[in-house]
Amino acid sequence: MNADAVDPVARAITLIDTAIIDGATVPPLARLADTVGLTPAVLKERFVERVGLTPKRYADAARAVQLRDGLAAGLPVADAVHAAGYGSGSRVYERHGELLGMTPAAYRRGAPGEIVRYTLADSSLGRLIVGLTGRGVCFIAFGEDDAQLLADLTARFNRAEVRPDDGEDAVLVDAVIALVDEPSRASDLPLDVRGTAFQQRVWTALTRIEPGETVTYGELARRIGSPTAVRAVAQACGANPLAVAVPCHRVIGADGSLTGYRWGVTRKQRLLAREQG
Repeated sequence: MNADAVDPVARAITLIDTAIIDGATVPPLARLADTVGLTPAVLKERFVERVGLTPKRYADAARAVQLRDGLAAGLPVADAVHAAGYGSGSRVYERHGELLGMTPAAYRRGAPGEIVRYTLADSSLGRLIVGLTGRGVCFIAFGEDDAQLLADLTARFNRAEVRPDDGEDAVLVDAVIALVDEPSRASDLPLDVRGTAFQQRVWTALTRIEPGETVTYGELARRIGSPTAVRAVAQACGANPLAVAVPCHRVIGADGSLTGYRWGVTRKQRLLAREQG
């Protein structure tokens, strides 16, 4: 039997995702709970434990991703709003700063005016690039070549104006470097994390893994309520744009091996050693 079929949280997630993909109304908490066989209070509690968000906040995040994807694909604003399941365009415009950081029309035109600042710096694990928006740190990556690091940042934010930091973000950059040196420390970095609804679920779960703890991809898939989505979880870990701040280095293979790491297995090994030492 498919594990999702008997997992109430996984079933609730599927119901929400399906409604959003279809542009339909997301079932209210009471109906979701009745469908999966739990009380509303219990479903909400288990959902937060598993996903890190309430069902309503998860649905809001997933709908916003659907809207951004539609606009980025070139859909007319009205069509993108409808496809994302927003009953009224006025609701989107009222919340455009929260949902998109700008009006839908501006986002569709290629996000003119969004600025991503960057700093290239040395760290104990090699060269590092830190990208920042007005909302917080949006990109942390290791590498050997400054030009490639900058190309990676630009590719991720290809609709933004990417420009060097003039020193205004020195405190945040220093905090990132300190986190590399001591990855077990609690991070209070302001983060601007962007991804699909599924990626957001995985990345939120990553931040809930305790320093010094490791989990397998299969266990991480179970923690987000999608026990059969092991491959998709691994892909989301590989797409993590925030090295160390979103600790994908804490995920290992089913046999206990370190497996791959976007920024090199040697760095992963050193980060884990620092946490476990």
